[in-house]
Amino acid sequence: MSVEANKVLVRRFFETIEQEKYQDLKVFCHPDFVFYPQLRSQIFSYDTFTYF
Repeated sequence: MSVEANKVLVRRFFETIEQEKYQDLKVFCHPDFVFYPQLRSQIFSYDTFTYF
């Protein structure tokens, strides 16, 4: 994946979060997904992330 394609993907990921379209996030998440929010501890799964 090119750097530009990766930037587009990351922007789409965060836009989806901002729009609160949590069910749409599943296409971005690998089964080993870990999210590191700035204010909380790690989130270790898609299900936990979408509950967050």
